[in-house]
Amino acid sequence: MRTNSYQSSLKGKRLFNVAIKPLSSLIVILLLLPILTFSQVAINEDDTEAEPSAMLDIKSTDKGMLIPRMTVTQRDSISFPANGLMVYITDDSTFSYFNGFVWKNLLESSDSQIEEWQLPTLLNGISNYGGDYSEAGYYKDRNRVFLRGLVANVGYNKTIFVLPAGYRPIAATSVITIGNDQPKRIQITPDGNVMLLYSTAGWLSLENISFRID
Repeated sequence: MRTNSYQSSLKGKRLFNVAIKPLSSLIVILLLLPILTFSQVAINEDDTEAEPSAMLDIKSTDKGMLIPRMTVTQRDSISFPANGLMVYITDDSTFSYFNGFVWKNLLESSDSQIEEWQLPTLLNGISNYGGDYSEAGYYKDRNRVFLRGLVANVGYNKTIFVLPAGYRPIAATSVITIGNDQPKRIQITPDGNVMLLYSTAGWLSLENISFRID
């Protein structure tokens, strides 16, 4: 009889354990449900709710907000930046945002003069890829030069085009881009040569390449 009672007790404990696990899981889900479904975030010290039109509402009278801080080289290494992405550049203490095509200075004055794209003379049998792709080009925005375009038939260590004075880096600058669906290295020299290093390319992208000129 004692054995039967002990077995019955064990059976009851097992049933209790089996029953309590789904119940505890359900309680956890119900507790988390408001967090999972609430889409706005308010960060403050007075427990006020976020403004209805804000996904993120931060309030403070003695603290600020820090966005990611990095060098220009680190910023330019961001793969496929989202339109509107913003970072703080430690090199020159400025804010940069990506406008869908190039990185821009957030604090540019409204009267700053943005150049039109300049079309260089392509060298060494290199040509623009054509079709719907941009022609090779460059322009200067204050202390930075930006490149664009898709070029074809780029030979080994060949100069693609030469940048004029005023558009050249003070030291040789190397950047990684894409050509023939593979990483390729481009170098811009102080004498203005824009050239492909150590390889050839049936096609080569110059998009999203920029560098300082001072």
